[in-house]
Amino acid sequence: MLQSGVPILLYEHGGARWTTLPGVGDELAAEAVSLCLAHLTCSGGLATRPTRLLVHRWNGASPLEAPVQAMLASLGFRRDALAMVWDGLT
Repeated sequence: MLQSGVPILLYEHGGARWTTLPGVGDELAAEAVSLCLAHLTCSGGLATRPTRLLVHRWNGASPLEAPVQAMLASLGFRRDALAMVWDGLT
């Protein structure tokens, strides 16, 4: 998803790091995560075998016990020991 021609969400698959542009609100971030989730879990996507996405870092910090945790939970992510995880089970 772009805003004024600039990507608003960066996902680093190997490190499970997610970064948004400064000033991106929760609603727009949720929309971007939802689109990224759909893309990564579609047939042939990076997260199809196994169907699992992790969020270890969100804008450089842990998503656990942070405001972003509620947004991720609303999109089907659940808390894991060290991260938020989406596995399509919720």
